[in-house]
Amino acid sequence: MRTLQTTLISVVSLGLAGPGISAAPLTVTLASSVPSPQPVGKVITLVPKLENTVRATYVVQYSMSEDGGPFRMIRDFSQSLHFAWSPALYEHEARVRVTVRNNDTNDTVSAKLPFRIVSRIKDSRPVVTPTGHPRGTVQCARVSPGEPVPC
Repeated sequence: MRTLQTTLISVVSLGLAGPGISAAPLTVTLASSVPSPQPVGKVITLVPKLENTVRATYVVQYSMSEDGGPFRMIRDFSQSLHFAWSPALYEHEARVRVTVRNNDTNDTVSAKLPFRIVSRIKDSRPVVTPTGHPRGTVQCARVSPGEPVPC
């Protein structure tokens, strides 16, 4: 038995580990296409960075929390790692959580990314911003002084 353990350790250290064998546990960090903060209406691409992977099928799930509230799922497990996130159309503090699952072993790891969404309004003047959609705009205006800014 001691010979088998020594052989496995040698194979792992050479980076030749087979399915289910890894020198270190799977880890994940979450990166975004743009830094925080971003204005209301900006689509943000999220990308998990996996380390210590083995030959397996990985799927990812995205959840989001607004202003310290509970996490809610915004995309269920998928083999597509990238996710185009469209935050709510108002100022808020968000936390995005990615959960990565190895479908061969059902092991999961998670990472969180804090993100701030800010108003497009500057100097109390209304703002109209084009979007990627041919007929879409984000229209923002302060309703009255002291009122929350919708975007």
